[in-house]
Order: sequence, then structure tokens, then C-alpha cells
Amino acid sequence: MKRMNREWIKHITASLSLAAFFLICVFAFVGCSDDGKSALVEETYPGLSLGMLKNAKLTKMKPETLAETAGAQITNAQLQSMIGELPPEFLPQLKKNLIFLLEQRVAKTVLVQEAKSAGVPTEGTADEDVIQALALHVTKSATVPEEDIKKFFDANQAMMGGAPYEEVKEPIQAMLLQEKQQEALNAYL
Repeated sequence: MKRMNREWIKHITASLSLAAFFLICVFAFVGCSDDGKSALVEETYPGLSLGMLKNAKLTKMKPETLAETAGAQITNAQLQSMIGELPPEFLPQLKKNLIFLLEQRVAKTVLVQEAKSAGVPTEGTADEDVIQALALHVTKSATVPEEDIKKFFDANQAMMGGAPYEEVKEPIQAMLLQEKQQEALNAYL
């Protein structure tokens, strides 16, 4: 995420709690570090964002634009549309945590862009399917050597309940493969 709009807070403050309102008002008025360069969200508001937005630069944008990255903008209308798709019983809590909803939208946008860059087919495909295809693309080379399975078995025999190696080999391999795939995905992101 290249930039994030400091002005978007004006659109949501009416429904935020007093504590969140205070944090976000500060967020709306500070955007540059002392040296004149754009500050990052995490530098200005440590802990506000736990995901992709913590590395977003705070800059002035059009009031309707909440965040943007190369080739894509996330607007207030898109965020409101996401809110409108959710069950009404979630709205009171959700409106207190709009930064997390925005972060979810940013993550989806960035991952779809990454999929396009990686050559994953995206035309006519739902975003969730594109993201899943990206995950498969990134993790397809992950493997678990036989010796890693055996080492895990030997180190964790107490957990195996006395089961022979051949009986637990496949579940161990599946678990270790999942860990390797997660590591590959984390390294990619």
C-alpha cells in the first residue's frame, strides 16, 4: 500500500467511540514527519494497524479516497458497500473498528494485484479465488523431505502414543507441509 488518506476519518467519526475518535482525530491531522517526508502509519500511530496499513504513508488525498496503491484506490463508497453487505447485528461493533475493515479491503486489493503480477489468471474470477490461486502459486514448491518427517517422529514419539512410523508418517508429512507452505506464504507477503 503506497498511500493512505488522512481525511477519511471525517467520514466515520460520528459512529466511533470516544477513545477511537481521539486516536483517529490525531491520525487525521498528522501526516508528515519532522523532515517533511510522509510518515508511515506505524511510525505515527504505533499499534493502530497490525497488517498492511502499518507501512502505508500518510498523505493528503481526495476526501472520498481512503487508501491507494499502484493502480488501485479504495474509496469510502467501497468501504460503505462492504459494511452494507454484513448482517446488521455486526454493525455497532464494526463501526468501532473501521480501520480493520479498511485493512481487510487493502489486503484483498494488494493480493489481487500481486496475483496479476505473478501471472495468476484473474479475469472473470472472484477475488477470493484469485487470492487462493496466488497462495497455491507461492507454495507449490514447498516439500517435506523424508528425513524431516523421521526427525519429527523421533523427537515426538511420546505424542505418537506408541504408533509405528508408517502409521503416522502421512499426518506428520501433511502437518510439516502445511508449516512449510505457511512459511513460504509469509516470506512472500
